[in-house]
Amino acid sequence: MLTTSPIKLINGFVADPSNNTGQSEIVQVENGGYVDETKLETSSGHCPESAHQYENGNGRCFSKESESCSSSQASSEGGTLEMESELTVSSQREEEKAETNLKESSKPKILLVEDNKINIMVAKSMMKQLGHTMDIANNGVEAINAINRSSYDLVLMDVCMPVLDGLKATRLIRSYEESGNWNAAIEAGVDKEILENEQVCVRSTNRLPIIAMTANTLAESSEECYANGMDSFISKPVTLQKLRECLQQYLH
Repeated sequence: MLTTSPIKLINGFVADPSNNTGQSEIVQVENGGYVDETKLETSSGHCPESAHQYENGNGRCFSKESESCSSSQASSEGGTLEMESELTVSSQREEEKAETNLKESSKPKILLVEDNKINIMVAKSMMKQLGHTMDIANNGVEAINAINRSSYDLVLMDVCMPVLDGLKATRLIRSYEESGNWNAAIEAGVDKEILENEQVCVRSTNRLPIIAMTANTLAESSEECYANGMDSFISKPVTLQKLRECLQQYLH
């Protein structure tokens, strides 16, 4: 007759009570781990003398191989979680970077054409308060080269500048918009090679808003600005309120 012991169920696993030794052996499963079937707790409740097993404080036998396997598994799982965490952080950073780039690209591009360093500093400070940044050109030639390289949404053009003043620069920009080439600018002395080599942007079919910045507020001066192709003008000294109104009118 085979002596049997009650079938023990731990964490959803149960042992086969029959074997060839006449004793029922119980496979114990602790915390979802596995126990070596060849080294089991006998019905007497004592652990076999084996270098591969040890008895814990509850009198239960476990294989050291099982403990080692569990430790390795935990270590592997820990490494996997750490890697997944790093990938998540990296993915979040990429998303934030893409979102920042999208915001930057959606902001209007503004070009300030001004030769006075103090005026440039003041204009930059005001623009920062209004949430915008600007590119800087120091004269009409630099302004033409900048417009040739990049697509702008607004130009703030000083009237009196060295090399090429704002009125003539505006006329050459309007000629480019109408003809699609810089022939008039080249004839006026703008470097042909620079214009041909640095043209990287696709020419917009929209009229570029050019706002004059002038200290002369006489009617004759404003008429001259309009006659040379400027859309409006801001009288100097430029104030934050004047600049805000200009941006609200010409930036959509």
